[in-house]
Amino acid sequence: MVYLRWLLSMPLSYLMLLVGLILAPVLPFFVDKETHRLPKWLDWFATDDNDADGDEGHWQRWPGTDAWATYKRRVAWMWRNTSYGFDINVLGVEVRSSDSWEVTGDENASDTNGVSGTCRRRCRCDGKLIAFQLYYIKHYRLLGRPCCVRINVGWKLWGSRDKKAQYVGIYLNPVKGWKL
Repeated sequence: MVYLRWLLSMPLSYLMLLVGLILAPVLPFFVDKETHRLPKWLDWFATDDNDADGDEGHWQRWPGTDAWATYKRRVAWMWRNTSYGFDINVLGVEVRSSDSWEVTGDENASDTNGVSGTCRRRCRCDGKLIAFQLYYIKHYRLLGRPCCVRINVGWKLWGSRDKKAQYVGIYLNPVKGWKL
């Protein structure tokens, strides 16, 4: 049943992705000047772990504090994390550390550490499968520059186990990290 839920959630996620991409240039005008966050009624387009200005890496990519730099940084953040809140709050799955967790493959496989591999995670509550994740990384060089194939299917089941796991659908990037 969880696989059917995952499949049926995909069109909703993609629809909200399109809505978020279209709204991203307008959303920064609604950001609160003190909290740097979107109002509650726009939570579907916000990230739960960072404000509208993004994380430290995003600040490095989009520096500056004047109005134009701030606007560009916020639009870029919202394009990068389109409908993030929707994928967590509407399509996400509540997971707990008390649930039964099954992890097979290489948990160290990552696009950030150079480790290639596959990791499969499953979360069960009272014996019922409630979420899954299939994560694949293959590092290689393209025109002499490092990059990787990154595939992520299901829900994000890494990190904290007492949270709402974000719906991923299918994430596929055959040249992640490659720069001109």
